[in-house]
Amino acid sequence: MNATAFRISGKLRDIREIRVEDKRVTVVGIVVAKDESSIMIDDGTGQAAVIFDNPRWLENVEVGSVVKVMGTPLEAEGGMEIHADLLQRMNGLDLKLYRKAREELKELEREIRGD
Repeated sequence: MNATAFRISGKLRDIREIRVEDKRVTVVGIVVAKDESSIMIDDGTGQAAVIFDNPRWLENVEVGSVVKVMGTPLEAEGGMEIHADLLQRMNGLDLKLYRKAREELKELEREIRGD
């Protein structure tokens, strides 16, 4: 028998919206700092430290890179941390347009809910 593992996708969030209760989140932002096993990303709403078990994931990521990160949010002294299990470089992404589209989507969701 061949078992297939399925991973729950992370809820797309702005950093300022992340809550530990989210279980898994997806965030898109710019790398503003990097060390051996972590990066700090900024999505325009806030910053979050992103921690990696495997530092090799960061080999092709530099300060200024645009990335999408999926992982588990954790509360830390300095704010929110994300324990990452997925990293995707998104250097061709127009962040200004992306943020505008996200705001439009949020507005549509509010209208549908009747907020």
